[in-house]
Amino acid sequence: MRVYLDTCCINRAFDDQASERVRQETRAIQVLLDSVTVGEVTWVASDLIRLEVSRIRDANRRTAVEILLESVGEWYTVDLDGTAVPNDFTNVSLGGADAIHLLVAMAANCDQFLTVDDRLVRRCQRLPSLALKVLNPVEWLRETQEHAAE
Repeated sequence: MRVYLDTCCINRAFDDQASERVRQETRAIQVLLDSVTVGEVTWVASDLIRLEVSRIRDANRRTAVEILLESVGEWYTVDLDGTAVPNDFTNVSLGGADAIHLLVAMAANCDQFLTVDDRLVRRCQRLPSLALKVLNPVEWLRETQEHAAE
């Protein structure tokens, strides 16, 4: 399985853990990272992730996230010259970094794209051209556990 995590997912473990939702998402991401470590999942990332992480103001947090990025299995360079953004991306107001992350994940043949951004998940559900599943990490964990139980 090939999975792309957006930057908000990668940062989740360093967010305030007071909320049950944040704790569940952090746990799911840790399970995913454990799967990466044992080779069950390939973590795919892009140069855009590196750029976004470099902009984290808190030096301790930035360093911690950079350490996590050492587990990335495949890095993709963002090269969108001549790459047409599908019309339906525009129709659901998907642009900027989100569109680039999704285009890279599709170009890298990822099976799934994980984000903690509910609005992005909802918008992606309305994209017929999207060739991968966009999930919250908790949904990913639930689906993974269900599949393992079959």
